Amino acid sequence: MTTLEEDAKNLIREAYKNLGENTPGFRPRAAQRQMVGSIATRVGRAYKGDKRPEGYTTPISVIEAGTGTGKTYGYSIPLIALALSKGKKLIVSTGTVALQEQIVAKDLPDLLARSLLPFNFVLAKGRRRYVCTSRLQQETGGSEQGSIFESYDAPAGGDRQAARVQIYSSLMEAFRNKTWSGDRDAWSEHIPDQDWSVISTDRHGCTGYQCSHRSECPFFAARAKMDDADVVVTNHDLLLSDLAMGGGVILPNPQEALLAIDEGHHLPDKALEHGSSAHWVGGARDWLGKVGKVVQSAYACLPENDKKQLGTNFQFTTDKDVGDLNAVLSRLSGSLFTDGPFKIDGKQDEDTWRFQHGKVPEQMRVFGNEILPLAKKTHKTLRDLSERIREGIQEKQIDTAKAEIVMPELGFMLSRTENVVDTWKLMLEDDETERAPLARWITAKNKGATGLDYLVAASPIDAGAMLNNLVWNRFAGVVVTSATLTALGRFDLFLQRTGLTEHAGVETHRLQSPFNYQNNGVIEVPPFKADPKDAEAHTTEIIGWCRKGIDPAGATLMLFSSYRQLRAVRDALPEALKAIVKVQGDLPKSELIRLHKAAVDAGQGSVIMGVDSMGEGIDLPGNYCTHVVIAKLPFTVPTTPIEAATAEWVEARGGKPFFEITVPAASTKLIQRVGRLLRTEEDTGRVSILDNRIITKGYGRDMLRALPPMRREVG
Repeated sequence: MTTLEEDAKNLIREAYKNLGENTPGFRPRAAQRQMVGSIATRVGRAYKGDKRPEGYTTPISVIEAGTGTGKTYGYSIPLIALALSKGKKLIVSTGTVALQEQIVAKDLPDLLARSLLPFNFVLAKGRRRYVCTSRLQQETGGSEQGSIFESYDAPAGGDRQAARVQIYSSLMEAFRNKTWSGDRDAWSEHIPDQDWSVISTDRHGCTGYQCSHRSECPFFAARAKMDDADVVVTNHDLLLSDLAMGGGVILPNPQEALLAIDEGHHLPDKALEHGSSAHWVGGARDWLGKVGKVVQSAYACLPENDKKQLGTNFQFTTDKDVGDLNAVLSRLSGSLFTDGPFKIDGKQDEDTWRFQHGKVPEQMRVFGNEILPLAKKTHKTLRDLSERIREGIQEKQIDTAKAEIVMPELGFMLSRTENVVDTWKLMLEDDETERAPLARWITAKNKGATGLDYLVAASPIDAGAMLNNLVWNRFAGVVVTSATLTALGRFDLFLQRTGLTEHAGVETHRLQSPFNYQNNGVIEVPPFKADPKDAEAHTTEIIGWCRKGIDPAGATLMLFSSYRQLRAVRDALPEALKAIVKVQGDLPKSELIRLHKAAVDAGQGSVIMGVDSMGEGIDLPGNYCTHVVIAKLPFTVPTTPIEAATAEWVEARGGKPFFEITVPAASTKLIQRVGRLLRTEEDTGRVSILDNRIITKGYGRDMLRALPPMRREVG
């Protein structure tokens, strides 16, 4: 195994020294130095060059770095130095757009200026985040054809259509004037998803290097910058998508790169999302009805020799295959309506039928065995047409302008048929005996004007095997970090969920935050009598506590496990307290925080009430948050098909889902929620946990012990 070379050591030492000298008020942090050293030692074993050695085991460093550690610098300094010394790229992947933007806009520019490390960096986003200039031009009058997707979208009314035209015109004008780059995230105003989908594309609808607009394409401009970049910052979604396509398609080749996974606690769930597939039965029948017209347009573009190769019956055969597929889906929909165990009525407009232990009922397998081959056939036809058009453009046998109108339509159909194929592959494949089964289910939903439709879905419940194949065994070296990777003080759950339990190259480190928790924070557990399982009694007790427990002049973040309890508490508060409450969902999160900060800056009290998503990632330093209130321990009931299938699998193996899954997951969420209080070393405040199970139950006491070491006030 390669060890850390002297030049890399010197580069790391020099960079860290420069960082201290060039940062006003810099204070060395023991945890950050430990992070730098452990990464340098572990990932320093990575091979040089662009070829993975035979039998190589990827060195992986899994690091939980508490708030205030300075983890971005803690992994960036050693990994950039190692990448430079070993002739590799560094890919930094984040779980959220907010952190991705922070790293590119603030952290890396500061590090570049202060560490004097000789590197450059670029932000990598998926194709869909950029405008397709060809399609934007078509939508703003540059083409005689109208909106190529207006027949696939919900019909736009007069006002809606006028608003859409105005958006496209503004975008085109800004792009032409070079006041907008073509990046969706760089546009100052909100663009509705249904409008953006019309003027963006994916790999199926893009004509690539043959596009007549390539010279001004924002996606290809961003991609070109990657070739010269030492550091590429991306997100987990794009990372997993690129690796699923083979790696090196959009991002650097994994064999020639080191990888830093920030916000690593999101990775298992992101992997499950990427491994899943679903399609609407009725929705598929709708777009299948338009395949014939798209095939006809694509066929008309082809050179004569291609038409001859396809034969005179090509369109007839395609129409028959599509018609047969549509007919099977129609019979499936009828069968589900007649025989499915769905409860859809005036009170409930959605219901799910999960197949126990992932075993698909025989009647569904019969349908699947008809659907899959027909879907594959249709997908192959569309793919062949797409490839012929691309070749025709390249060989200048096809008019590029016509192809650029047809390809997005063809790409749309390719994506849809691929989705149907992937879904039924997962539904029909045999589960391996030793591995976790797939979760498989069908959801019935009343879609109002369009009536009842059925979502056929399947997903892995264990991301480990997928991550081993896609990530851990592909890169030269990996660092996974987050403020919350452990549950109840142990890495066991995270390692199991990511497939790293048996990985020989893994090393774990738990670094303590530099915060003075004992002096700066208090965790209090008021003497509540109500059992949180008795929602009404517990809510009543919370309302009574709020009257004295919340300072109307302070800055409070109050976190609930459900909107129902949140609104019940808010509605029953005294008017003076209710007047300063800001509720998640009433306003966008950014506006909620802005108003809260403005109130605090004006010397007024403010209370933010939120649910699960406000318990992570929200940053309210200093006086912006001096009190965090947690209404209930954040247990999640395994109600989603994936959660229920996971619990079922654990039970089938003789385990106890509550203690193996639910409690560790709740412990991690509780740590995240408590972590909203102290964001800098100077912050002070208190956390109130209004759930007596944290002291009356054994698992609750374990969760309390796993929290940061603030002073405890119990009862």
